Amino acid sequence: MYIFVFSLAFERAFPFLPGLSFPKAISIMYLVSLCMNQDYLRLVFGGKINSVVLALFGVFLLTNIFNAGLFSSQIMKPLDVSFVLNTLLLWVLLLHEKLDPGVLERALFFFSIGYLVLVLAHYLGFSQEGTTGRIFIGGALPNNLGINGVIAICGLLMFANNTNRMTILRAGFIFLATLLTLTLVLATGSRSALLSFVVVILIYFSHSRKAVQLLFLTTAIVLFPLAIETFTVLADRAISMIENVEIGGRIAIYVFVLNIILSNVIFGVGRSGYDALANFQFGFSPSPHNVFLEVFLYGGIWAEILWLFVIYKICSITFRKYKILGRYSGLLLLSPLLMNAVSGQLFNNSLIFLMIAIIIADEARVLKTAA
Repeated sequence: MYIFVFSLAFERAFPFLPGLSFPKAISIMYLVSLCMNQDYLRLVFGGKINSVVLALFGVFLLTNIFNAGLFSSQIMKPLDVSFVLNTLLLWVLLLHEKLDPGVLERALFFFSIGYLVLVLAHYLGFSQEGTTGRIFIGGALPNNLGINGVIAICGLLMFANNTNRMTILRAGFIFLATLLTLTLVLATGSRSALLSFVVVILIYFSHSRKAVQLLFLTTAIVLFPLAIETFTVLADRAISMIENVEIGGRIAIYVFVLNIILSNVIFGVGRSGYDALANFQFGFSPSPHNVFLEVFLYGGIWAEILWLFVIYKICSITFRKYKILGRYSGLLLLSPLLMNAVSGQLFNNSLIFLMIAIIIADEARVLKTAA
């Protein structure tokens, strides 16, 4: 489990083999090891499937098969295999959590360690710089790399929060690791990652002890002048957004997508139908860059209802955990998850499904405590 989560940091950055990433290769061994446990197999065949898993599978069916694109397009786009595999992964992870409560939240720390390897690779010159100065590594593009960095910071902060005895050495490691991770997040020039990071820090800061708050403020004051150069790419993008009223060229895409949705509210147009329309309009098929619009576009209102149910369940459990159990780890993870949903893609990202599993893992305990 821990090795699998560690490998998620390299899912796009460094492929294992053509068409096979490190996480996919290791997930096979992870699944085999789980199936060797008889208690796990009893859960598989006798346990109740979580409603979020069922809803996500319904979204997959509606966006990939049962939509207007099935009849309106002559060329059917291949099924989004990553989506259905990640939905199955969510089910597997939730069953593992039942066997070993807390294992998912502990595992996220190993993703943070894996991301530090990417930070080291960046400083050793294995990263690439785009024409706008934004940093990416292999197939891990700037926005994805930036949001993943914020999730890695969440893992470090959650590890610090769950540590019973915080030694000076351990506190120093977490502090240094967070700063190093942040340098790569800023270097990606991702505005969504920066906003998500600010929310994460504000949540953690508001729940920290006075000594930790003082350390945060002192560090921010001392390091801010040193970080100005790192903010250059972000500052240029922010100025461009304000002056030109643009968000990475996405406004034209959003307008186009909304027009299609308004004309195909019930069944959507499917992934293949959107490709055909987009190719005619733009000469290529750009991503909708927003999961809420993407689901409505592909699967119509029924798919959108199921997706909104998923978001409702995630948010509901998060706030119940905080209110009833006093745990705010879900609040930390909710920021990068929702930011990614409104600015990118989710269904092909295994790390996002791990985050969902961490958030909803204690649903039964929360409901039992509330009762």
